[in-house]
Amino acid sequence: MTRSLSATVLLSAALAIPAAGQNLLTNTSFDTGINGWSPANTAWISDAGNPSGSGPGCVEVTAPAINGGGYFTGQMVAVEGGVTYEISGWAYVPDRADNIAAGSEFLVQWFSGSELVDARNFPTNTTRGQWTRITGQATAPAGVTSAEVWFGVRGPVSGSGTPKARWDDVSFGPPQTGQLVADYFVLAAGYGQGKKGTFWTTDVSVFNPTAASLGIQATFFQGIGDNSGATPVSLGSIAAGATMSIPNIVHAAGGSGTGAVRLRFTAPQGATSATAAVTARTWTPWLDASIGQGATAISSASATASAVGGLVENAAFRTNVGVFNAMGSTRQARVRIFDSAGTVLYDQTWTLGPYGQSQVSLPSLGISSLEGGALRVDGAGVLAYVTPADNVSGDAAFLEARPVE
Repeated sequence: MTRSLSATVLLSAALAIPAAGQNLLTNTSFDTGINGWSPANTAWISDAGNPSGSGPGCVEVTAPAINGGGYFTGQMVAVEGGVTYEISGWAYVPDRADNIAAGSEFLVQWFSGSELVDARNFPTNTTRGQWTRITGQATAPAGVTSAEVWFGVRGPVSGSGTPKARWDDVSFGPPQTGQLVADYFVLAAGYGQGKKGTFWTTDVSVFNPTAASLGIQATFFQGIGDNSGATPVSLGSIAAGATMSIPNIVHAAGGSGTGAVRLRFTAPQGATSATAAVTARTWTPWLDASIGQGATAISSASATASAVGGLVENAAFRTNVGVFNAMGSTRQARVRIFDSAGTVLYDQTWTLGPYGQSQVSLPSLGISSLEGGALRVDGAGVLAYVTPADNVSGDAAFLEARPVE
């Protein structure tokens, strides 16, 4: 018999990419002015005469302050959640003594209606005195409807002068490759020692239901801080209709201990789907067998509030509370715990870095006794769960929070 702490898998579904290679921006060559573009952070934008090779015009972005900040010009465009977009442009940083720009850079902000869901800054280009093409890719979070696309200049922290950068032939849209991408998160994945002599390992099984081979990458995220620099590890590919078993997914992703694992599936050009069926089992040896329980994929990436019951803290059972930030920017989550009568026992705001995760015990939150409690977490792109565990055997269950109003 197998029972266990189960790992849940969050599905961020891939959608069909509309018109691969299509540029969603307008007036991208700036040959006839800067109509359709708006300044941000009080940046100054103007026509500039230094061509990039495609024509006589470009846009110049000037930072009015020396504070290390970024200053941009941008446009708002409609997007679909789960779709990967490519941003590119030709950048020029004038090589003059009075231009103290740290470099040129671009930024994408994702919105659901009027709510900012996530943002992605791309590395600064520091090349001076020549036109350089800069590119990057980002996947729209599930549930977003629009993106604000910005091109600009990064100013220094201090200095005397005027930071300037120029842009031309900018683009934002589905990449030319036409590849589809789907992300899945395995929460509370483990590879390490637990309490009561347990040693937890998370295994994953993947089924590819599509008609094309899918590439797989695994990225391990650990801790509450900034995990945006975590390195993905290629796990090869899975053929159409095939099943792949991945023992010890944390180790396979280059990690150890507990955290979250993102599985990214990439479909080839011309494919219509990159989705997969993913299950996970977190288990520990027990006597001559093991205890463990699996979990199937759930889809709640667009939820802004979620809740789950089953919290207990007494002589027989203990409960851990976990919150994971599934976004690539720092997020805040309001965490509340209620007793069975609805009385609020805990109400605090947690700050989690990009792809950051925090799992804590109820006593660490000041709750030493609880029967039939509940957890509610409010925050866009933030996922929550609880893990009640037997104090004698260490046997545990994984209960994911579900979307609520």
